[in-house]
Amino acid sequence: GKSPIPDEIKARLRYGQVPLLEFDGKRLVQSHAIFRYLAQQFKLTGNDEFEAAQCDEIIDAVKDVQQLFITAYVDKDETRKAEGLKAAEVAANTPPGNSPIPDEVKARLKFGQVPLLEFNGKRLVQSQAIFRYLAKQFNLTGKDEFEAAQCDEVVDAVKDTYQVFMPVFFEKDDSKKAEAMSAAVTSAKTRFISKFNELIEKEIKARLNYKQLPLLEFEDKRLVQSCAIFRYLANQFGLTGKDDFESAQCDEIVEAIKDIFALFWPIMSSKGDKAEALKAAVEKAQKQFLS
Repeated sequence: GKSPIPDEIKARLRYGQVPLLEFDGKRLVQSHAIFRYLAQQFKLTGNDEFEAAQCDEIIDAVKDVQQLFITAYVDKDETRKAEGLKAAEVAANTPPGNSPIPDEVKARLKFGQVPLLEFNGKRLVQSQAIFRYLAKQFNLTGKDEFEAAQCDEVVDAVKDTYQVFMPVFFEKDDSKKAEAMSAAVTSAKTRFISKFNELIEKEIKARLNYKQLPLLEFEDKRLVQSCAIFRYLANQFGLTGKDDFESAQCDEIVEAIKDIFALFWPIMSSKGDKAEALKAAVEKAQKQFLS
C-alpha cells in the first residue's frame, strides 16, 4: 500500500520492505540476513562455525522476545495493549512453567525451550541457529557468503510471514479474528507468498519430486519430504539414539507430532466459524498427546 519509500527504491525491494543493502551489483534485503552477511565480512561471528551458531542463538532468542510483544503492540484498544504489554514483559522475564519436557533435558535448555542439539560436548538451542549450523556442515548454504545470505533472506521472510498471523491467533473476539485473518492472508499473499512462488517456479520446481518443499541436495543426490530429510540428517549426526530401538522411539515422537498437526489442518483450511472445532481439537490434543 502507501509507503514513504520512493518508488525507485520500492521496485528493488523483494518483499516491499526495508532495509536494503546494495553493493557490487548485488542486492540483499531482510535485516538479519544483512546483519549476518556484514558480520561475516568484518569477522564478527566468532572463531568458527559453532561460535557463529552461538551468535545466532542470541539473535534468534531476541526475535522470540520481540514476538512476545508484537501482538500487544499492534492492538488498537489501549486498555488491552497495556495489559498485553505487561503480560509480555512478565513472560519475557519468567522461566517456562509446567512443561512435558523432562527435567534432565530442561536443565540443558538455555532459554527453556526445544529444540536442542548436542554433539561432541557442545550444545545449541534455537531452531534457526541449529538449521544454519547443520546447513553449513552439509555445504547447503551456497557457494559463498553472499549466497548464504540469500538463503537467510528467504528464511527470514518466512518468519516475517508467520508474524503477519501472530496477532490473529491472540485475538479473542471471534468476529474481529475472522476479519484479521482475512486481512493477514491477503497481506501474506501479496508481500511474501507470491515472491516465494516466483522463486520456486524459477529456481526449484523442476527438482521437486512431489512439487513441494523442502528439498535437500548434496553430492548430486536429492531428497524431499521434511521427515525423510530430518531422519537422514539425524542419522548423519548420530542423533537417533544408541540402537535401532531408540531410533524407533525418536520416530514415535515425530509421528505423534504429525498426528497433532493432522488434528488442526482440516480446521484451518475450512470456511466459517472454527472456534468450536479448534476448541475440540485442542482438548483432544491435550488429552491424547500433550499430557
